[in-house]
This record gives sequence, C-alpha cells and structure tokens, in this order.
Amino acid sequence: MKKHGQSGFTIIELVAVIVIVGVLAVGATSFSQNSGLQQLYANKRDVQMALQNAQHLAMAKAGPSRSIEFVSLGSTIDVRDGGTSVVVGSVQYPLALTPGHQLSTATLSFNKLGQTQATTLTLQGSAETISLQIEATGIVN
Repeated sequence: MKKHGQSGFTIIELVAVIVIVGVLAVGATSFSQNSGLQQLYANKRDVQMALQNAQHLAMAKAGPSRSIEFVSLGSTIDVRDGGTSVVVGSVQYPLALTPGHQLSTATLSFNKLGQTQATTLTLQGSAETISLQIEATGIVN
C-alpha cells in the first residue's frame, strides 16, 4: 500500500514483471530450438512439391521420346524435362535446400501415367532425419 507522497513500485508489481519476462524468455528459447526442425520440414515440403510437379509434368507431357525426371544431388533438387531444368509457377529449378541439409542422391523418371520406381529418400538436418517413402504410383508418404 502506498502512502501519499511516496513513489516507486510495489513488490507485487516487480514480481509480475519478473514473471512476464521469464515467460517471454522461455518462449523465445523454445522457438529458436524448433527453428532447425521447422526448416527441415520446409525442405520436406519442397521435395514433396518437386516430386508432385515432376509427376504432373509427366502426365501432361511425357511421351516415348520425352522423359520427366526428379533429380536429387544432395543439397539441390531439380525437375527436368528432357534433361533441362524447368520452371513451374514461380519456382525455378534447380532448388537449393537449406544450408546444412542433405537429401539422398536419386534420379526418378516418371512415365505418362505419373509412375516411377518405388524408393526411400532420406532428408538429413543437423540433428534430425526424415524418411520420404515414394511409392511406384508417385505418391509420397
């Protein structure tokens, strides 16, 4: 309780400020720890989208003399039409993964039905690893 003419903060106000600062510090720490995992999942979505783009291009354009490929070179992913990198929407391939992240090396060819060879790709981050199962139908799990 303040008496008339005194200035300063009460003990309750000081404790409230300390608690709020502590909660903010814990939140900032957990966010920075999860950012590496978030980047790994963002790269996973990029790989999934590149596989889907390759599959859709193959169903639209592939023929006996034309091949559509998904190519992983470790730190980059590429979608190629007849050996040439493509542009799909606003995405220009090849696409670089986040620095420090690696995808297992692979080349997947898609036929006119959007089918490819079944395989497993491994996406490696600094502390986490994600496996992507590619079915023969071209679906990624």
